[in-house]
Amino acid sequence: MLATRAGNLPLVEALIQRGANPELADEFGHTAWQHALSRALEDPEFAKVSIGPLFDLIAPASIDVQVDTRLIRLERHQGEYWVFSLMLAGLKTQWSRCCYRQQPPWKFGQGFFADQLHQVLETLPVHLWKEIRRKRSYVNQVLARGEVDSSYKPARKLWRRAQNGHYFPNPDLLVRWGEDWLAVYECLNMPWIDLGTASLNDYGAKPMSTIANLQTGNASNATELF
Repeated sequence: MLATRAGNLPLVEALIQRGANPELADEFGHTAWQHALSRALEDPEFAKVSIGPLFDLIAPASIDVQVDTRLIRLERHQGEYWVFSLMLAGLKTQWSRCCYRQQPPWKFGQGFFADQLHQVLETLPVHLWKEIRRKRSYVNQVLARGEVDSSYKPARKLWRRAQNGHYFPNPDLLVRWGEDWLAVYECLNMPWIDLGTASLNDYGAKPMSTIANLQTGNASNATELF
């Protein structure tokens, strides 16, 4: 995980050759791949230089989730695969002020947004993110069609809107965890994220409160202080 976050490709290759398991997860549900994506969200240059080579080594071929008892498989060629992966990888630091942000910090507690995601996606190698997708409007389309209340078919219901243009993973999602299925925020250890986030005062609700409001359908309450 540390070698991946450092972008040290020869060390990652050597560790895998010696039996390191890239599918193991830490206490926040992060695999080595999600550690790489977490850094990519903070560092566009890392995304440009390191994500492509690491992808070929350790990225999962697909992501399996369940919603409304339906199995949904997100595959590498789909925009939803990348947006959902970035949300999972970025949740731990979404409320943090301990990393550099190009956008105002108050925007992040409201949810993941197109500018934030596009900043990473537009730097990916073209075999991972095609030229036709390299507009922010495409990221907006992916976000719109994957939200819970979208009329898009097939309905994937991957994230829920916290407020206009801002999204968090759908609290009703189950994620494949080895041989089991776990609630997405259980995998990501939401209580630890909440404990590690200081009171945001004028920047809005803390993480657990924000997600609880999403679950009860009171998303507007989660961000009324922004």
